[in-house]
Formats: sequence, structure tokens, C-alpha cells
Amino acid sequence: MANKQRGEVNIKIGDKEFVMRPTFEALCDIEDRVGMGIPELIMRLTAGDVRLKYVLPVIHAGITAYNKDNGIQPTPSYKELGEMVVNTSFRETVMSSPVNSPVAEFLLKGINGGRIVDAKASDGKKKPEVGEETEAGETPPET
Repeated sequence: MANKQRGEVNIKIGDKEFVMRPTFEALCDIEDRVGMGIPELIMRLTAGDVRLKYVLPVIHAGITAYNKDNGIQPTPSYKELGEMVVNTSFRETVMSSPVNSPVAEFLLKGINGGRIVDAKASDGKKKPEVGEETEAGETPPET
């Protein structure tokens, strides 16, 4: 089960459940494999430019980071994971909605400190929940 506080994301591939963790190492690995920065990759995916060569590195790096941090062995190899995605759920995992897919959620959390930033926030920062302190130590009123 994904720990939302750490920015982790659940992903189901076929009949197997995995957790992806956005770590520095995972994000750098993704950038190396796809040949572009995470923001550009997010833009391409959300614009509908969804390719296995973009999606698989994200899934593999995220699962590998989670498994490494939690001592889970074995982690599927890049090739094994690719076969799983192609044979069972590429459409379900990404194609049905590139914007709301686990891959997009993982990438967005990866560049936003483990959370999804509210697009309506004018300063680009996460709006605090009721009872949650802001950076200035204030607590928003209940609505």
C-alpha cells in the first residue's frame, strides 16, 4: 500500500500490484532513460504523446526505488516489466487517461515534493487542508 506522505503511488499491472516511490535517484534515472527533463516528459504525456519508451522507464524506476528502500526482492527487470505492461495493461495503466494515470501522478508528485500541487493555487504551492498549518504557521479557517 502506497504511503501518500512519501508521494508513493499504487500501480496495477495485470494482476500484480506495485508501489512506485519518487526518489531523487528514480527521477534522475527516468531523465537519463527518456532523454528529457521530468517537466517536459509530463507535458508530452499529458498532451497525448504516450509512448512505451516514456512510460516504462517511469514505472520501472518508481517500483525499483520503492522495492530498494523496503528491501523487497526481486524487483522485475526492465525487460520483464516491459513484457508485463505490453501483455496485460498498457491501455489500462496509461492510455485510458494519460493525465490521471498512476504514471502522471508519480511524475507530478516527483517534482512537487511528494504531493500534487493544486493547479488553482496562484503561487504554485499546495493549498493547506483545514487544520494544517501553512508555511507562515497559520491555520486556514473551516468552511
